[in-house]
Amino acid sequence: KYKECCSSVAFIPGLKGSKLAIGSDTIWPPSLFSNDVPQLALTPEGESVNDVKVIGTLDSFYGVPIYSGFETFLEGLKGTVIADWKSLPYDWRYAPDTIVNKGVETPNGVSSMKAEIEKLAEDSDTGKVSIVAHSYGGLIGKQLIKTLIDYDEESLIDSFVMVGSPQLGTPQAIASLLHGDGESIFGGVVVNKSASRTVAQNMPSTYMLLPSQAYFKKVTDPVITFNESAELYRDWE
Repeated sequence: KYKECCSSVAFIPGLKGSKLAIGSDTIWPPSLFSNDVPQLALTPEGESVNDVKVIGTLDSFYGVPIYSGFETFLEGLKGTVIADWKSLPYDWRYAPDTIVNKGVETPNGVSSMKAEIEKLAEDSDTGKVSIVAHSYGGLIGKQLIKTLIDYDEESLIDSFVMVGSPQLGTPQAIASLLHGDGESIFGGVVVNKSASRTVAQNMPSTYMLLPSQAYFKKVTDPVITFNESAELYRDWE
């Protein structure tokens, strides 16, 4: 039934790379001067305060291309290099095991990433799927493959490509969690540090990105650096 060519592709976007909504109101990406970001809040137990659904992949952000170019690229390969492709957006607030094993809440019901892989594989020429994952999507992809292994379906995976995935964690997650560093967008008009920090404190995905012990053993770059030209800077004593 199957040929050597061509597999299908499942694309898993990175953190904040999926659009989220409450009813007809899109809260990610957030609107200007809105209360969208606080509505992403989770309880201390990790449950969503609001009924948030996943409505698609983030193609662009206020006119800046995010994944639109890559999706156009994949579409151009369809029927020649690849059989088909599909993006697998998800609620990036949660941990990989929750996303993969509990499913993705969409306006049309719960979507299973495992089932999506099975369907893509069935419709491909090879009976296999190549997973391409960006950033946090790499951690989702690893969990997805683990789940397929648990069901003896690892043969459905042709290849697994991770792009910029923080497999050992990243110190930036500490700064983001404690201070909201790097989270302000458009000078706080769209997202400000305070709102981001408040929401992030109960997001399991934030803690999944904290640097592991292996990070400090393998990465030689300093975790923090100091601006020597700053007015209050002085050498450690």
